[in-house]
Amino acid sequence: MRFFVFFILTEMDEMETQTMVFTTPPVKQGEAEEEEYAYYERVAMDLFIVVSPIILIVGLVGNSLTLIIMNRHLHRYSSVSIYLSALAISDSLVLILDFINNWFKYQLNLHLLKMDESFCKFHRFFFTVIFTTSSWLVLAVSFERLIAVWFPLQAKRLCTTKTARITCCVLPIVALLSYAYKIPGWHLDEVNNCNMHPRFKDFEEQVGPWLSAVLYSYLPIIILVVINGLIIFKLKRMASKRDKMMTLTEKSSAHERR
Repeated sequence: MRFFVFFILTEMDEMETQTMVFTTPPVKQGEAEEEEYAYYERVAMDLFIVVSPIILIVGLVGNSLTLIIMNRHLHRYSSVSIYLSALAISDSLVLILDFINNWFKYQLNLHLLKMDESFCKFHRFFFTVIFTTSSWLVLAVSFERLIAVWFPLQAKRLCTTKTARITCCVLPIVALLSYAYKIPGWHLDEVNNCNMHPRFKDFEEQVGPWLSAVLYSYLPIIILVVINGLIIFKLKRMASKRDKMMTLTEKSSAHERR
């Protein structure tokens, strides 16, 4: 609607310039577009300032409840509870690190990354490591489901709490090694901004985004689609076999469903 009104007013201005003489100079098209862009930028910033704390609070409360439930006696010795507990911690760290950087900067005008070079290096490096680890923890849970569906007899031997603990330790280490180049790369430049050092800038701009995208997004998505596809295929196949083997008695039917 705002764009439509802007378009009508622009057309009216063009018509008036052909029929009358302005007493004041007309507003240039470029200036109007800049004002339009600035308006939507302010709206987006206001939404971010309001919504960001809500997302943080809801996320932290939900992750805290996950930790409480997963560490009760009933679930404590389950491998899935270890994965979900680690995922809750990593997701909480992602929320906190993103909030203290962006919300503090836009709302409180407090640029934490400019205050200390160590924090600049830590935030740029550790934030990437954490959100990459979160993606692979989701995959670890999916792998367990795949094993339970395709190899149910081996599930007790493969899906153990020991395996889950080892996986939760290995995944962050792999992410740390993958993004280790960021530690010497980030620094405070001459105007005190947290930027990539000129020696590493070309690598960060050309290779860095692809490395992060593959490890965090593209590869996990592909693997997740394949795993879920295999799970769906196996479940449908098992359901088809079950329907063929079911007898007419209610007792047998209930047994097969279990």
